[in-house]
Amino acid sequence: MFGFNPTYNTPLGDVGDYDGDILVKNYLKNGNNNIKPTNIAKTSSVASHLQTVEKFQEYLDGLDIHKSNYASYTIGNELAAQANQVVARDKALDPTGKTTPLTDILINWLNSKQDSTTGFWIKAGKEVEFNALNGAFKIICVYTTLKRCVSQPSKILNNSIKLLMNSEQKDFVNVCYLYNIWYTIEMLKENITQFGDQSGVNMNNWFNNVLSNAKTYIDRSLEVVKYFIKEDGSSSYNQNQTSATSQGLPVAVAGTNEGDVNATTINLNGVMSHMFNVLGFDHIYQFGEAERIQFLLAVSNLKPVEKQ
Repeated sequence: MFGFNPTYNTPLGDVGDYDGDILVKNYLKNGNNNIKPTNIAKTSSVASHLQTVEKFQEYLDGLDIHKSNYASYTIGNELAAQANQVVARDKALDPTGKTTPLTDILINWLNSKQDSTTGFWIKAGKEVEFNALNGAFKIICVYTTLKRCVSQPSKILNNSIKLLMNSEQKDFVNVCYLYNIWYTIEMLKENITQFGDQSGVNMNNWFNNVLSNAKTYIDRSLEVVKYFIKEDGSSSYNQNQTSATSQGLPVAVAGTNEGDVNATTINLNGVMSHMFNVLGFDHIYQFGEAERIQFLLAVSNLKPVEKQ
């Protein structure tokens, strides 16, 4: 990026330009003769569990994704963060590109952990709720990065819509819950579009059905958006108070029922963008009070029509 190389070689295959001995030699030139040049490793080590097929399988077998519904999110997030490294390691293990050993292991493991009833990565019989959906979102990202089609997509889509339509107000704990519904569906649609549906379900028919019910889903989404709207038009992260921190940093006064930039962006722009991407709407024109005033000002400034 910007024409520079990283300092160290990275697990993704970027070549670094670091020479540790240069620093030591410059130090010696300044009269510091009490140390000797040493060969400092230039290559950053690959994570131990990604070094071999056996170690990677052992690593996956140690992950308890069914420990709780929330575990599917934490483990899904962990795997999503490593997906690009898995791709890079496959290239290193087989430079010909004919095989993708780590990708195959990971996809087989994920498919084996997917609940056949719900399509989510939860223990059979567990209730479908937002933690399970959030986990599905992260895991869909893994499939897409690895360029594989998600298994059982219609079940994921159906249960995502059920969460939207059937959940009560108290179930939408924060603004990310509605946001993640539409983002999950969008990511799933993108995955199927790119890599084809291998489940035998005609997903085009399903998405056409979503489009035919667009008004119902938009109306319901608007109801949920209003749970977080404040009197000034902004949104709070939780329904009755904002979040005092974001990514570990203080962003608002704790316990106050006010809007913040992060929540407002998620609740308004974020939800709307992902929802309309799912529905295939490329251009949405929004008109509110500001646009009404602008229109009236424009009209009031018009010059009288002069007939020729």
